[in-house]
Amino acid sequence: MKIEVVPASRRPHCPWWAVVCVLVWAVSAAGAVSLAAHTRRKIELCAFKHLTGLACPTCGSTRGLRCLIEGRVAQSWRKNPLVFTALGVAVSALLFRAVCGRRVRLCLTRRQRKLAWAVGAAALLGNWAYVISCVG
Repeated sequence: MKIEVVPASRRPHCPWWAVVCVLVWAVSAAGAVSLAAHTRRKIELCAFKHLTGLACPTCGSTRGLRCLIEGRVAQSWRKNPLVFTALGVAVSALLFRAVCGRRVRLCLTRRQRKLAWAVGAAALLGNWAYVISCVG
């Protein structure tokens, strides 16, 4: 594995579809939280959970984001550790790029890439088991 710090523009290109997805999620989450507060009923945002009865790998993210906005960082992390760890890494990478004008690039061999995918899949499955048993 080779880690390089390479020059990059301070403002990364952001695909329009990603912005739309985040905005749709944010508006629906805010609407659901508001509706739940007014009706005093639980609103289910997760289609996977609604259909199967099981929490999806990202379940708890909306509640965790609400905790994060309220300043309860540890509690937000407990809602979905993988999502909030990835969010922390992404924010750190964006800040590094914006401040330094550089980005970190990982150069992996084919074998290392396969291992990274396997570790990522194991982390996702482990996080999913945690979310099902503890959160959702």
